[in-house]
Amino acid sequence: MTLQPSSEWTTAAAVRLEAWPREPASSGPPESDTSTIEASFGHHEIGARGFSAPASETDFLDLSNPGHYQVRVYRWGGDQVDTIFYANPHDTIHRTENFLLQFWPSTKDRDHIDSAVKAATIPHDDPHAEIRRWAQGL
Repeated sequence: MTLQPSSEWTTAAAVRLEAWPREPASSGPPESDTSTIEASFGHHEIGARGFSAPASETDFLDLSNPGHYQVRVYRWGGDQVDTIFYANPHDTIHRTENFLLQFWPSTKDRDHIDSAVKAATIPHDDPHAEIRRWAQGL
């Protein structure tokens, strides 16, 4: 799956992955773009990575079993990215879009359900945490 930001000025993405035993209630922001697809995974652990990253940049999310899953994607923050860019094109640190991906077993795979809700995030719900840790070490 490929996640595409809505703004051409986005410099980072905050991604949260959630595994659910059944379809969760709608929980994305009301202003988010939302879509649901069915996907098949050959492995029970998945992660998210940037286009040029060599490996997953999130913790791995355990789907319990490989198989068919419904995936609901929420995307928001592109309008704020545009506003920040047009106010100051050199401000790149605050141009982050948000993505929430919720996975639950497709009706084809209901026999293999783990009842726990699990989550993995990039970069741990705070897109600037690593930069702050690095800067504090200077």
